Amino acid sequence: MHAFPAAPGDVPDETEARLVVLGPEVPHLRNTESEAIKEARRILASKGASPRIYQNTLVFLAPDKTRLADLERSVAIHLAWVSVLKDRDSLVLDPQQVRQAEEQREQTDKVVARQVPEVFSWVIAPEQDSPSDQINFACQPLSGAGDLANRVSTRLERDAALVPVLGGNVLRNKLDTIPLWANTPGNDARKDVSVDQLVKYFASYVYLDRLTKPAVLLRAIEEGTRAVAWETDGLAYAAGYDETGKRYQGLRLNETVVLDRTMLGLVIHPDVALTQHRATPSVPLVPVDPLGGSGRTPETVTSGGGTTAVPGPGSGGTTPPVTVVKPAPKKRRYHGSVTIDPARPIPQASKVAEEVIALLHSSGAKVTVTIEIAADFADGAPDQIVRAVLENGRALRFDDSGFEES
Repeated sequence: MHAFPAAPGDVPDETEARLVVLGPEVPHLRNTESEAIKEARRILASKGASPRIYQNTLVFLAPDKTRLADLERSVAIHLAWVSVLKDRDSLVLDPQQVRQAEEQREQTDKVVARQVPEVFSWVIAPEQDSPSDQINFACQPLSGAGDLANRVSTRLERDAALVPVLGGNVLRNKLDTIPLWANTPGNDARKDVSVDQLVKYFASYVYLDRLTKPAVLLRAIEEGTRAVAWETDGLAYAAGYDETGKRYQGLRLNETVVLDRTMLGLVIHPDVALTQHRATPSVPLVPVDPLGGSGRTPETVTSGGGTTAVPGPGSGGTTPPVTVVKPAPKKRRYHGSVTIDPARPIPQASKVAEEVIALLHSSGAKVTVTIEIAADFADGAPDQIVRAVLENGRALRFDDSGFEES
């Protein structure tokens, strides 16, 4: 959420959905080209000195012009009581007057808190029916109680203006009908689009679904790769494309694919994937002599009361030996360690959780995460630090927590 931006550049240009709360100086009035809509249009068009790229990530919340005066009056009264308490000494207030001022401050604070969600009640969402149409702004009033951001999300999802879950078949339909497949002149064998480019498309073009975050698109791709009606409604995936050999590398079709935040790889039309798959010759088994030319006599197998000779070396028959290819051993255990900046542990720990631990979990692995902490005190740990750390460790159920004297 970005509250009261002073300029378009105050709102980052990113691929995740953002709520921009417009200030009281740009309110909205029903059925008008309000100041709020003009400001939303200005922010959507640029990020400061350059055009905004990811226009399909922004929605706006604006105050109602007809209710704004009441809120401003309540805020003024509240600030007046705050000022009285601040100047209590110069005003020579007695204890009873101080208590009265404190009560008024608390009451007016509650009035303001109640009025804010009533006044900031217009959700403004950019919309566009097709690439050739102009971008318009749909303005819908908020209702209900609760956190403003949650109420905005609920309203947008109800109006299909914000999409937390995208079906794989819906994504396939968008790819085919708009279309979003990359154009590769002179190469009819290709019909694909990179995962990264697809994320940028959905974040940029207002006529596409507004996704809450890029992960929604990744889950849609995963669903598409394992669709039941795969050829008509699904998707294929490949790690890359070999321009020299004119072939997809690491082609995956009609099987489970797990994508991560790196957003690498290609989404491929099933028809193209099937064409390559069917054109790939099957590799025949290479005959070898399993007996190593030992000259053993043929073995016999009894079946149905009779015996059948199984030709062996020197038996007059030719045994087509078979190569037994031993599969490569699978990696069954992962281990890793990382040093985290103690001054800013949360951002790095969060990235480790999202980009490593979540991937391991998604594959069904049994994951164990252990945090090790070591601290050295040149002059010894202060007693209050020792007590606080040990108490917090117990509260957090540390398996091991303690201080050493040397």
